[in-house]
Amino acid sequence: MIVTNQIEHLRFLYSNSLYEDIIDYATVTLQLALEQTRYEEALRCYEYLAGAYHDLGRNKEFSEIMVDYEQICLAYGSRESKMNFYVWLSLTAFRKKSPILKECEGANSTNE
Repeated sequence: MIVTNQIEHLRFLYSNSLYEDIIDYATVTLQLALEQTRYEEALRCYEYLAGAYHDLGRNKEFSEIMVDYEQICLAYGSRESKMNFYVWLSLTAFRKKSPILKECEGANSTNE
């Protein structure tokens, strides 16, 4: 329950463009979610962290968080969470050929 409330608070912070607060709050929430093996919430934290770093132009931190985000996403992510990862990945110069990117590109080619 606590992690769910924290995710709601992160959504509020993001909608109000309070990016520095998101970084502080999401870092703590992420650790708590991972310790409790609440991977859906952990993926939300990664999504908010990626957004905050991207919107602040902090490319080094963004690239670092994307590596961890990808690993959790590969292991525990739903199709939706993988697509969210792909959206963040597509907005940056971090576009390496990740397994998620390959999976998404494969899904797009079969839908055409």
